[in-house]
Amino acid sequence: MKRVCISCGKQFDDHDSLVCPHCLYDNCLDNKTVKDVHLIHQNAHNHITVETDRKNSGLVFLVLGLIFLVIAVLFFFLSFKFNPIRERVFQPTSIEFICSMLCLAFSLFGITFGLVKLITANIRIKFYRNVIQNIKIQH
Repeated sequence: MKRVCISCGKQFDDHDSLVCPHCLYDNCLDNKTVKDVHLIHQNAHNHITVETDRKNSGLVFLVLGLIFLVIAVLFFFLSFKFNPIRERVFQPTSIEFICSMLCLAFSLFGITFGLVKLITANIRIKFYRNVIQNIKIQH
């Protein structure tokens, strides 16, 4: 069965033992002392802080992607120029259209990268909050 390490957050197969092969942490919670549980909680809080920073970075990329999308739409509409008989004609060779396509590429990258960072950070934050909630100090 696949299991997620409570120390490093990576998945491993727990058929052989509960020791994570990546960080060599023992994930068996049966004989944990109060100090061990405190260290697990401290580690989880540190991971939540890192993932919150990742989530904020994802939100920044998302907002920048949306701003570039608005700029791309504006430049796309500016690429329609008037011809000599005063009709609007699309000119794909204009600088406005090229700027529009560049802004569109930046916006797609920003929105995609931001959503990926945001979703993965939220999943990891949820996991570490569950670790804190499920592992209680037993007296």
